[in-house]
Amino acid sequence: MRQSRKFVDMLEANLFRVTVGWLAIVGVLTVLRLSDPAAAINVLGDAWAMIIGYAIIAVAPVLGYLVGVGAAKALGRGFRVRHRFAIVGNWHRVDPEHARLRPEFGPYGFLASLVFGLLLNVAIRTFEFFTAVPAMSANAPLWAQTMFGVMAVDLVVTSFFYMTSLAFALRLNPLFPRMLFLAWAIDIYMQLFLARRLTIVGGLPEMLHQPIRDLLDGNVTKVLIGSVIWLPYLLLSRRVNLTYRLRIPAPREG
Repeated sequence: MRQSRKFVDMLEANLFRVTVGWLAIVGVLTVLRLSDPAAAINVLGDAWAMIIGYAIIAVAPVLGYLVGVGAAKALGRGFRVRHRFAIVGNWHRVDPEHARLRPEFGPYGFLASLVFGLLLNVAIRTFEFFTAVPAMSANAPLWAQTMFGVMAVDLVVTSFFYMTSLAFALRLNPLFPRMLFLAWAIDIYMQLFLARRLTIVGGLPEMLHQPIRDLLDGNVTKVLIGSVIWLPYLLLSRRVNLTYRLRIPAPREG
């Protein structure tokens, strides 16, 4: 508990440094990729699409977090969802002041592992993109430019929504569980979208079929495993229900 509280508090206190460090790391990876493109860069115009793509990849998680913080702030601390989908269990409503005094309140304990997992997921997926997808200039074949584009879009969209979920988690917004469910669904949809787009464009070399299929299958598998592990926790955890739904297990009768 002490370590999880220390991690969350340190993360919130050093978000600016984390952001600067993130942008610096992605910047270095971008320079390394641009220095060795898969297709020649003859003029600056050949690289504009790549540069814009890498820039959006860098800022997407930051924007996702800022949007989440802004949305949580706009909704206010008194915001509550009208309809509950987490109907499993027998719960008793508590007021916000009483909830905050209980030791189970806050994004700590096991819940901090989920917060860390969201950060780690964005970092790993970004690193996988830079290691698996070469830089494609305007001189690359259409299938190569399409592959770069759709994989970049996949990374941008999923990073944005995962970081928005993280912001809702840290800001104790009741929409956090729903936002995370949405991020999982979008992630799976993006893998299907990516596979469909690559099939439509055609021309993909035979040697790349299996690696790309393995990459997409791996992404879907990771999402499914993560959701299977965390879904029961998000529905039944006392900490999650107290922090985001302001309810505790109802006392047993008799």
